Amino acid sequence: MESQTNESLFEIVDELETQVFLEKLISVTAQYNWLLNAFMVDFFVDELYLRIPRCWQQLYMTVRVEDIIFLLSASTHTSSTRVWPLSLLALRSFISTHSLRRHPLVSVDTVCPLPAGRSSKGLSINHLEHVSPKKMHQIRILGSLVGRFFECSNMLVGGTVVDAGSGKGHLSRLLHEVYGLKVIAVDCNDAVVSRSRVIDLKRVNKKLSTDSPIVHLVQRLTKQGWLDSLSKSEPLALIGLHACGHLSEHLIREFVVSDRCKLLLSVGCCYMHLATEHQTWKPLSRRLQSLKTTASFGYAALDCACHSNERFISKLTDANKSSSLVVHSYRAALEWLLVCRLCFSRRSRLYPVREARLLSFAEYAEKATRNLNLNLNYSELENDLTVRWMLKQWPQVAFFYALRSLLAPLVESIILLDRALFLRENGSEVLLAPLFDPLVCARNLLLVGFKASPTACVPWKRPH
Repeated sequence: MESQTNESLFEIVDELETQVFLEKLISVTAQYNWLLNAFMVDFFVDELYLRIPRCWQQLYMTVRVEDIIFLLSASTHTSSTRVWPLSLLALRSFISTHSLRRHPLVSVDTVCPLPAGRSSKGLSINHLEHVSPKKMHQIRILGSLVGRFFECSNMLVGGTVVDAGSGKGHLSRLLHEVYGLKVIAVDCNDAVVSRSRVIDLKRVNKKLSTDSPIVHLVQRLTKQGWLDSLSKSEPLALIGLHACGHLSEHLIREFVVSDRCKLLLSVGCCYMHLATEHQTWKPLSRRLQSLKTTASFGYAALDCACHSNERFISKLTDANKSSSLVVHSYRAALEWLLVCRLCFSRRSRLYPVREARLLSFAEYAEKATRNLNLNLNYSELENDLTVRWMLKQWPQVAFFYALRSLLAPLVESIILLDRALFLRENGSEVLLAPLFDPLVCARNLLLVGFKASPTACVPWKRPH
């Protein structure tokens, strides 16, 4: 399916091999659809613990935090002192070797080296205000890669970057001010676009930016054909940094049908919006659409793929934060009380509770249900024999959560490889690479599409 320069780069070369690889991933996830599509809040309501395979039950009943850390560790070389079910070890090994790598790139040189004799532009931007450390991490790395692509590809000479879903325009500003690129920032929110223009004007007045402005446009990004209307002749590079849900798919389709757009850089986000209550995720590629048995990912499975196992492991290794595992049992026990004792609808919208791990169940339940106008004695509920049993099951609830998290990288891999295959089916060169630190940014995988002419080289280093 792919060849690799290291463990972090995936170039989609052969469509047939990619199809076979995807079918293998789908075959494995199909065995655990019940687990992926389960909602954690239903753990006690639906007695989900009864569905855990019998050969995993002994581990389930005696699980420890260190077991969960071992289970989710990406490296198959980590060790454990206990005897594990062989089927679970085999599943862990398969996921480790068959899901897309998430180790971040060391530098853009890993993907796109400069020609001999060329030096890279320095990366500094003057007083970029109101940008969170997480956002700065993203725009610095992605901006550097975009700048490098423009330096290395003759097909992008004189081209314009289209920052789709630009928000406040921080990425656009970096590309324009640091790399001197022409940028059109596009967003569907009129108020956000107006705010971006005000920020640009302030920067010009403070002489932090050049007088040549970024073009900010309000545009419905789901309307086909909007991209080519932005350009008369110059080539375009389309960027979707954490374009939410279906927006990433709309941008991919727009890239395919555009005559002007030569480069696509897409980092997906919010996969759960690719499904509804009654409809599962639909693949883009013709191959996956043609399969009789394809991935059946509902909201819960897609939401699971949005979280970072790296962050989860980091939290588990921190004694002050690992206690947050108990919150899963709090919410599941509260759901059982609401549904089975008080006859509320399933998954009622509750208030978010800050620092819930520091609270007793009674305190948590009272804060979470304050919008439901319940007149309950929460302390008395906490002493209910069934509730007390449920709260003691917090390690088992955490293990169930960990099993779903173990499978989550396969879900994301299927979604992104399907998008990559769709691009290949439509004649584009495709690269997948982990761009950001997963501890900083949970969704860190970049999908690159490039329309190379028969005589042109792709603007990245070919895997060997």
